[in-house]
Formats: sequence, structure tokens, C-alpha cells
Amino acid sequence: MSMDDQLAQMERFLHDLRGFNDQLASAARELAAAHDRVSPLWQDSFRREYDALYAPFAERLERYHTQEAPAFEAFLHEKIAALHRYLFGN
Repeated sequence: MSMDDQLAQMERFLHDLRGFNDQLASAARELAAAHDRVSPLWQDSFRREYDALYAPFAERLERYHTQEAPAFEAFLHEKIAALHRYLFGN
């Protein structure tokens, strides 16, 4: 595989990752809104069990969205920029 091919694949992957991250963020917002809508309607022992599972999931999803996803994208952007400099001198 040539360096040009590697660059093209990395750029495609970054594009796809950004799309995935955007879709995931949108789905997470919709899920949180739905969760907030049913929250006042559902107060029983099963709800407490659910919340014990949902809260860590929601926190992990938020951490991915606010910290990890941007870090992954920045890492790929740096690698793509380095390939551009190597291939095109700019």
C-alpha cells in the first residue's frame, strides 16, 4: 500500500469516525431526553435497579463524547497532518 493510499484511508476513517461520533452524540441526547420524560412516571424497586445500571452507562457515554472522541479525532488529525507534510511538504 502506498503512502497516498494510507493517507486516503486515514482521511476516510477520520470522516467515518466523526460521523459515528455525531450519530452517537445525537442518539445519546435522544436517549437522555426519553429517560427524563419517563423518569417521573416510574418510581419502584425495579427503577432503582435500572438506575444503578443506567447511571454508569450514561457517565461512560458522556466521558467518551467529551474526552475520548475528541482525543481520538485529534490523534488521527495529527497523523494525517504528518502524512501531508511528508507527502506534500506543507
